[in-house]
This record gives sequence, structure tokens and C-alpha cells, in this order.
Amino acid sequence: MDKAPLKETLVKLQDELKSVQPADAPSQEAINKLGGDIHIYLQHYDKGGPPGVHFSLKESLEESLEDFESTHPVIADLITRLIQALSDMGI
Repeated sequence: MDKAPLKETLVKLQDELKSVQPADAPSQEAINKLGGDIHIYLQHYDKGGPPGVHFSLKESLEESLEDFESTHPVIADLITRLIQALSDMGI
């Protein structure tokens, strides 16, 4: 499966996370954690990533989805699309 759409969606999500104004400290922590996980994934993207990076990313996305569903629907939609893309890749 072509991973280019996955990368494009990750970059979009990363941009959205940078533009979010967190309501509180836990929201800021969720933004920072997910943003950091995406950054690590994108750093290793062309090399295929270290072992388990796909699983770590999917786990991070799944954990973050709940944090953004009610407050940031655009981010929640991007996360949902990424989770589906990883599932489609067998991850």
C-alpha cells in the first residue's frame, strides 16, 4: 500500500496541532505528546522507521482520539483517518 497519503495526513495533523489553542494543561500535554510522536514517525518515515514505530503511532493516535473528539473535530477526523489508514496497512 502507498504510504504517501499517510504521510500527507500526518503532516496536516501536525499543522493542525500547531494551530490549536489548548484550553488547559492536560490539553497542552495531549497536543505535545501526539505532536512529538508524529515528529518521531516523520523523522523515520523514509527509512521505514525503527521496529514498532507504526504500532506506537497507532497506539498514540487511538489514545489521543478521545482527547480531541469533543473539542477539536478537525483533529479528531484526521486522527480517525490515520487510524484507518494504518489498519488498512495491516498495522
